[in-house]
Amino acid sequence: MSKRTTYTTITPLPPGISRQTVLSFLHDHKQIIDLNPLIKERHIIRPPSHAAPDELHCVWYSLTDHVSYLPGRAATGEVIYTCAFNNLPNGVQTHCYAPAGLDIRERWTVNGSLSGEPRQAVEPGLKDAPSTGLYIREDVDMTCNIIMISFVKKTLKDSHAELIERLKLRAQVANGRQSTNTAIYPHAIAPMDTTTTAISTTDSCISNTSTIGPGITKPTSTSTTKTTPTRRAASTSVSPKKAKAKAHNPSHPRTIAYSPHHNAHTPDLSIP
Repeated sequence: MSKRTTYTTITPLPPGISRQTVLSFLHDHKQIIDLNPLIKERHIIRPPSHAAPDELHCVWYSLTDHVSYLPGRAATGEVIYTCAFNNLPNGVQTHCYAPAGLDIRERWTVNGSLSGEPRQAVEPGLKDAPSTGLYIREDVDMTCNIIMISFVKKTLKDSHAELIERLKLRAQVANGRQSTNTAIYPHAIAPMDTTTTAISTTDSCISNTSTIGPGITKPTSTSTTKTTPTRRAASTSVSPKKAKAKAHNPSHPRTIAYSPHHNAHTPDLSIP
C-alpha cells in the first residue's frame, strides 16, 4: 500500500547573494546532483519508456544513491533510479522514479525580494518565510510504500538540507568572485580579452603564430638576431679607396638580422 505526502522547506539565503547566482546553480543540473551527499554516480540518458509525454523534453539522468538503512551505517546499499530535470524561470523541477514504487516530484525556486526590489507577497500559511531577503523554497510531493515513507522522508530531508548548505557556500564564493571581477574590470573587460592584449604586445618577437583556441595564440618560431664576430679597425679613419674595396670584399664579416615583419627565410644583410 502506498501513501502520498507533501511538505515545503524554506531556507533563507545569506545577504549578499544575488538571485542570478542562485538560479545559475539551480539550472546547472550536474552541480545540483553532485552537491547531494547521497548521490555517488550519475549518467545522462535518453527519456526512459516510463517517461510521461510532457516529460520527453526534459533532461534525464540515471542516478545511484548510497543509502544507510540503519544508524551508524550498520547496513548500507545502493539504489539506482531515473530522474527528469526541467528548468523554470525561477528555479528547477525534478521528477524521480525509484524502485519499490517510490515517486518524488520536487520544485526548487528562488523567492523573496532584495533591497530596492518590489516586495514579493508571501503565500498565506507559509511558515519561516522571511519578510525581506531571498530564500530557497523546496516543494516535495512524494508517493511511497507506507512502511518506508517515514524513513524515505527523513533521508530526503537530511540529504537536501546538506545540499542547500553546500549550495549556499558555493553561491557565496561565486558571488565574491563576481564582486572581485567587477572591481578589477570596471568596464567589463573579459579576462580572455586581457590575455589577447598581452599576447599582441609581444608580436614584435613572434614571427609566426598559430591559433589554438579563442583568443589564444601559440608562437611557432621566434625571431633572433645573430651577429658574427667583427674586428675593430686599428684606425678609425679609412680612405675612400679602402672603404670601397672593403665593401666589395665577400670575406668581410656581416651582421645578419631576422626581421619579424619579413619572411623568416629571407635575412636582411647590412654592412657595418
